[in-house]
Amino acid sequence: MIYLYVLGLLVLVLASIFDFRSREVPDTLSYSFIACVIALRILFSLKFGFSFLVEGFAGMLVLAAFSLILFYSGQWGGGDVKLLIGIGGLLGLKLSLFNPIIVFLACVAVAGAVYGIAFIVVLALTHLADFKRNFSHHLKKRIFLFMFSLALSVVSIFALLQTEDPLMISASVILAVLPVLLAIFIASKSLESICFRKTVSVDELTEGDWLTKPIEVEGFKFKAKKEGLYKKDIEKLKGLKRKGLLESVEIRTGMPFVPVFLFAFILFLLVEFSGVLVLLC
Repeated sequence: MIYLYVLGLLVLVLASIFDFRSREVPDTLSYSFIACVIALRILFSLKFGFSFLVEGFAGMLVLAAFSLILFYSGQWGGGDVKLLIGIGGLLGLKLSLFNPIIVFLACVAVAGAVYGIAFIVVLALTHLADFKRNFSHHLKKRIFLFMFSLALSVVSIFALLQTEDPLMISASVILAVLPVLLAIFIASKSLESICFRKTVSVDELTEGDWLTKPIEVEGFKFKAKKEGLYKKDIEKLKGLKRKGLLESVEIRTGMPFVPVFLFAFILFLLVEFSGVLVLLC
């Protein structure tokens, strides 16, 4: 497993650098990561048995389903999905008390909360007046969802204090920080119009970019999809540019999220190698 962990750490470091620089993780890196994980699972299955390979594919399927939900709801980009599929294959889905997938997702929840708060606080303080006005507006639109998540958090904290089961602990941690994650999402939406929008040339568009509004040019209508632009969409937009009908578009950006996976993975390794999981199991 140490080889898989080293591979995951190296890939996430590289992906985080790309995400900070260009808000995009190259497909070659993501697909190579997935291919290497599968290759290592096949190789080690010769020693540990066929179940080792099955666990890897099961982990990929579980995290693929989880990440695709967030992708099609417009929360994550395609690069995030591909990396998480690779991580799912790396960790594997074990039929035991210690499920590394659940523990990793708990680490993502904690790392995402800390990282998101730090990132957003800096931007909010920089644009304080506009942020206050936008945050109040977005919070009112989601107040019932926020109160429900707060109630779940309180219940999960009580459950966390009364259980020693590792799966229950991981699930409780995720639910406990749910209001924080929702607040980060609301804050991010509040900052979107202030910091997370930019106008780019059609030639600069990349797969996964989110349009801020539909495009209508001489009878041609193009929807702003939640999952972002596909390659075929970009080709159509470039066709409009060649005809002189469209030069630039406004896209929505956001905070680079891949570093959260890196911090969560490091936290996961610290938890595992500290012996805490052995004691819980």
